[in-house]
Amino acid sequence: MLVLAAVVVAVPAPITLLSGGVSSIGAASGVLGLPLLYGALGVIMLVSAAAWSAASRQIPDANGLYTFAGRGLGAAVGYGVAALGAVAYTSMTIANVGLIGEEIIAPLHEAGVGAEWWMIAVPVVALIGFLGTTSFRVRAIVLAAIVVIQLPGIFLFDLSALTKPGPEGVTTEALDPTSVFSGSIGAAVGFLALTYVGVEAGRVFQNESNAGRRVASKATYLGILGLVALYVTSTWLVTVVTGGEDFVVEAKDNPIFLVPDSIEANFGVGAANAFFLITTISTIGATLAFHSLAARHLQVTAADGLLPAWFAKEHGPRRVPLHGSWAMSGLSIVVLLAFAVGGAEPYQDVFLIMSHLGALSSVLMFVVVFFAIAVYFLRSDSESDGFFGWEGVLIAALTAGVALASLLVLTVAESDARLGVEPLSVLTWLLPLLAVLAFVGGLVRAQVVRSSRPELVERLAGTRKAPAPGTEEWIDADTSGWSVGGSDGAALPTWQAPPAQPGYGQPGHPVKENHHPYR
Repeated sequence: MLVLAAVVVAVPAPITLLSGGVSSIGAASGVLGLPLLYGALGVIMLVSAAAWSAASRQIPDANGLYTFAGRGLGAAVGYGVAALGAVAYTSMTIANVGLIGEEIIAPLHEAGVGAEWWMIAVPVVALIGFLGTTSFRVRAIVLAAIVVIQLPGIFLFDLSALTKPGPEGVTTEALDPTSVFSGSIGAAVGFLALTYVGVEAGRVFQNESNAGRRVASKATYLGILGLVALYVTSTWLVTVVTGGEDFVVEAKDNPIFLVPDSIEANFGVGAANAFFLITTISTIGATLAFHSLAARHLQVTAADGLLPAWFAKEHGPRRVPLHGSWAMSGLSIVVLLAFAVGGAEPYQDVFLIMSHLGALSSVLMFVVVFFAIAVYFLRSDSESDGFFGWEGVLIAALTAGVALASLLVLTVAESDARLGVEPLSVLTWLLPLLAVLAFVGGLVRAQVVRSSRPELVERLAGTRKAPAPGTEEWIDADTSGWSVGGSDGAALPTWQAPPAQPGYGQPGHPVKENHHPYR
């Protein structure tokens, strides 16, 4: 469970957020009360986790969050959500590679090395692609080790802030509720949403890691709680270092290196270099986590008919999504080289654009999923579900859906501040449009699959009928996707496998246990 929880924490790379993310968010949004916004988003994600954990008890064969959408709102919506997930995970993978290019190329230029950022990015993609073809156990150990490495770096900064705070001492101005409204909330939320993208990793990797449903749920809760504690504490301490109200001003003057410069001033160049190295390793770990998420998502959605069957190829007994990993590596290199040819900057262009698209797609995916879960439980005839009953799950799903929908509207409305562009520029409407088009593309794909392979659509919607007992179809049937409840809440026949025959030489076998055919 701890390893799976570490994977959840590794996805957003908390020390990377601390290193340059907090100051960049403050500079772009002008919001002082970032710790409170992090806490509020953390509560929403905990409520969200409760909703999809309850749904997983009713739909134990779900391959991902899109399966919940298919059971609640129909297979077409499920395919639409699956397409959103593919866009979200691939966009965040590419965005993180751009961020690595920015982190590495800056010190190289200071040292007089005239390398381009894409010369760094392409080898990083190759390294991530190699690790992506290893077993989940290997990747999980790597990510868990990276999480452990981050903790000393975070502790180093926290100690620096508490022992040598800004001119106003240890101030709590950022914890004042009114500080949330000191700038552009939409821009702040657009950034903060990135830091919770991928918290569903425990659910996505449940089957690959051989973890049970309960273990995956506990790992998700533990991971989210760990992220909330790290985010709220460290973000507050960044404002302490800068002197409370001066946080926004100093963040605008030094948005990338505010935290490393603080560590250097208090502990020396060696500590700052160590912090920088840990940050870069953390970002590489986050890229590996998103790459793995994307590869697994491509594999399971291909198995459900969204993508060509080639993407569904798995390798070895550990079921590594081999072709999905290859596809992610190839796509990442193509997109990064396209940015490079266009003269793009690794942070201002690659990271901001791709991460914004990833955040929009991810939040929209969550909104649809939670409303679908609410509909599913409204139609369900379950008397109770868990400690709070199905009514509590319904309330949790609706609360998460409404809250995230509100955040999505704010993010889109103030995307110009998030992207650093003029209001109503092309990017402010093109990126939301791409997310919507991905969802529509999934809807269209569902109609194509419905005409060619209707059993896949029925499986995703949970309406596949069980064959009559004793028939050849009953004996040879593929039961994946069958459920105890259809999309209309009506109970479906439960498929029961023929009783397993005792093996040769075992008690109950027609031939005596001690009999050998050649004796």
